[in-house]
Amino acid sequence: MKKLLVWYALFTKRLFRRPVFPILLLCIPLLIGTLALAAQNEGGIRVAVVQEKEFDAVKRLLDSESLIKYELYPSEESAREAVASAKADTAWIFRAGAEAEIQKLATGKHTSGAVTVIEREDTVFLHMAREQLAAALYPDVSFALFSDHIEKQWGADKSTVRGYYALTAYKPIIAFESLDGQKPETSLLLMPVRGMLTLLLALTALASAIYWYADAERGAFSRISGVQGQLLPIFSHFCTLLPAAVVSVAALAFTGGFRGWLTESAQLMALCLALSAFSELMRKICRSPELLGALTPAVLVALLALSPVFTEPQAPKWVLYLVPSFLYLRNAALLVPYAIVLAAVASVIKE
Repeated sequence: MKKLLVWYALFTKRLFRRPVFPILLLCIPLLIGTLALAAQNEGGIRVAVVQEKEFDAVKRLLDSESLIKYELYPSEESAREAVASAKADTAWIFRAGAEAEIQKLATGKHTSGAVTVIEREDTVFLHMAREQLAAALYPDVSFALFSDHIEKQWGADKSTVRGYYALTAYKPIIAFESLDGQKPETSLLLMPVRGMLTLLLALTALASAIYWYADAERGAFSRISGVQGQLLPIFSHFCTLLPAAVVSVAALAFTGGFRGWLTESAQLMALCLALSAFSELMRKICRSPELLGALTPAVLVALLALSPVFTEPQAPKWVLYLVPSFLYLRNAALLVPYAIVLAAVASVIKE
């Protein structure tokens, strides 16, 4: 163990003498911080919301995660002005008598509307926003219809009906899963955060592989042969990635989708191992620092295209399972077997 720590210190010390590695480390918290701030302001449609009295539907809208950014306004006049000056795309005015209007709807009486919608123009995006409004109003409308029916049929009072209704009304009836059975991330920008982080780690691993060419030319580790000699470059790349992984875990702790220190650390360690084997295989295939350096941008673009960062990758499944970034984002349990296979393949390719 002591010998292993000495080797780790040796590899890490020599890397930090090169300015590129401290710069890459600084880029990690900068990237995650930027995307985390963007996630807090990810609304594409701006809605000015006015409630003349507190209304449950408004709370549901403000607490929801979507492409719509809601902002409370103090009065109808200020909301109308925001729409007129293009500070908001639409305004939703929840009237003081909204609950009474919903009750009229439930009992079949004429209603003048619970919400007034003000728009400058009719667009596809505003149609999407109206769907969100309807979804927010649905629990109140459905309860009004439900309670009206129960009262008429069995004469139950509204408080009793509400208690029974609350047992089932707010339980989710739709479960979302990806093709591999995993639950998707909830934040709209969480995958981009992890995806771009993976690309930075891949760049770090490939840079380590490029620098290893110089070590091999100088014969810096020529005395080490056999299996140890074959695994030494991978260990070197892994040592390069470890400080980046530590910084990444610390930076991810400030995002909304942090999975816990143990889970994040284990998955990032596995990713570092997979990227170490991947970069070493690339080094063996390219055989020169010039070729590997020239291919690095193309490799990073391919990793981005074949990973669910911004969109779902369109490729056969067997191709996707050759991509370390895809495995990290979708099935991290396969990263260690993936690393072992790639390390074995790299070891049979002669320098």
